[in-house]
Amino acid sequence: MNESGCKERTAPDRELIRSVSQFWNFATLLWVLRPPCGRKVEFAFWPFMTVVFPVFLVGCGSTEEPPGEVAILNRPESTSALTASADLGVVLAGDEIRNAFTFVNETAERLVVESDKAIKKSCGCTQIVPQKRELQAGESTEVVMSVHTVGRDRDVHESGLVVWTSASGKEIRVAYSLHATLSVGIRASENPLVFADGEDLVRGKQVRFDSPFPADWKTIQIASNHDQIRVSDIEGDDSGASCRVQCDVPFNKSRIDGSLLVRVDGKKGSDFAGRTMSAMIPATAKQCVLLAAVPSVAMMRMTSDGKGTARVLLFGSAVEASDARLIDGVNCESKVTWRTKRIGKDRVFVDINLADCDRIGEGTAKSLHVTLSTGDSLTIPYVVYRSEPLEEKEKS
Repeated sequence: MNESGCKERTAPDRELIRSVSQFWNFATLLWVLRPPCGRKVEFAFWPFMTVVFPVFLVGCGSTEEPPGEVAILNRPESTSALTASADLGVVLAGDEIRNAFTFVNETAERLVVESDKAIKKSCGCTQIVPQKRELQAGESTEVVMSVHTVGRDRDVHESGLVVWTSASGKEIRVAYSLHATLSVGIRASENPLVFADGEDLVRGKQVRFDSPFPADWKTIQIASNHDQIRVSDIEGDDSGASCRVQCDVPFNKSRIDGSLLVRVDGKKGSDFAGRTMSAMIPATAKQCVLLAAVPSVAMMRMTSDGKGTARVLLFGSAVEASDARLIDGVNCESKVTWRTKRIGKDRVFVDINLADCDRIGEGTAKSLHVTLSTGDSLTIPYVVYRSEPLEEKEKS
């Protein structure tokens, strides 16, 4: 098949078409060159067409195929595909896993990996590196496939492709795949570690650690990345280790997020001697907030006309329970007005305006006393600072 839907012509068909074309050209030339007064030639032309032309066709039965057509009809496939895979079994999560595959050029031509685009990978954590990118006939090379497993919590099933191209343009596509079962080096009795509403955050939680791999638990180290999440009473024995974790959540925060970084050395005399296993355990603390404000100290911007404005975010269960009015009143040392904008079921922006902020004075610390429609109240400190209009700054 040369083109879709086009059938290859046989050798006799091609010979017939070529003979007809040649004879027609000869007959046309004879007709054009006849003498002007040679009507006898003109009358002789038609018997020639009816007698000689069939004789031309008799010799068109040759079945010999023209040279060059055989290569087209019997050309080899332009691409071929190979596969190679390896299963590395159970491996330690966080390690880099790798396998070296051997590729042999079994063709009679030179093969090359033309560019990095000829190497394709299933993800960014995977690398496929042919040690040689040019192979002569019969030559071989190692193709190293590796996968980084840091931060992964699922088994490895990654793949890639290397395209080799010959001098004649033929492509050999080799598909590689690497499989492994990840096993976490350090396991925690609670992962993630969550302190929910109603739990004793001050007393804390006891957490136990173990591992499917041989570990020296006397070397365990546990650290927190959050000031309000504290670790104490770290102890290790032959089968694992334990510690106590406490959370000090500020009264005006409904949630804090952090993590514990746990490290332990491999046991001496084992295959893991000299190696360090690690794990990151998420830690979250939640508490019910009745009413709180952000920022905890409001910045009251005073303009040249003596007025002041500030915005605070109120949040908590009291905001959620408030009716459409939201705020019953705001009291301070000045005449005050406010406007609210609810942005969630338990969150609301409050824009506060003071009429005679200049009487209070720049840099003075005062307080706003906000009362919700539920009767719950909150005292918010504020500090006055002066803000010049843009046109006044340009004049100066």
